[in-house]
Amino acid sequence: MNLKGTILEKYAAETGDSFVIINIALVDDGLGGQKYSISEGLHFDGILKMDSSLQSEVAEKQGVTAVYTLSYPKAYTIPPRTVFKRIKDGKYFKTTDMDGNPVPNGTALAMKTTRAEAYILPQIDE
Repeated sequence: MNLKGTILEKYAAETGDSFVIINIALVDDGLGGQKYSISEGLHFDGILKMDSSLQSEVAEKQGVTAVYTLSYPKAYTIPPRTVFKRIKDGKYFKTTDMDGNPVPNGTALAMKTTRAEAYILPQIDE
C-alpha cells in the first residue's frame, strides 16, 4: 500500500509508520492435532495514533490494553480482527471496527480510519 500523492505521505514519512498484515491460521500438526501457523502478508503504510479520549480510557478500564486509530489509503480494505505488525518496533495490533470509515469525498484526504487495539500473538510450539 502506498501513500504517494496523498496528504498522508509526508506525515507517514516523518513518523516512519510501515506495517505488515499477519496471517494466523490453525493447521494440522501431523499428529492428529492442530497448531498455529503465522506468516506475513501485505506490507502497507499508514498512521497509527493512540486514542486518549474518555471513551478509550473507559475501554482500558474494562480490560482493553490500549485503543488506537489507524488511518490508511481509501483504496484498501482491512477487515475487522485483522492482525498487523508495526515494522519499526515489532508491536502487534488488531483492528476492531468494520473496514474503515472513509473520510467524506468532499475532502482532500483519500483515506479511511479504523480502531485497533494492542495484540499479543498466540503461542507457537515448534
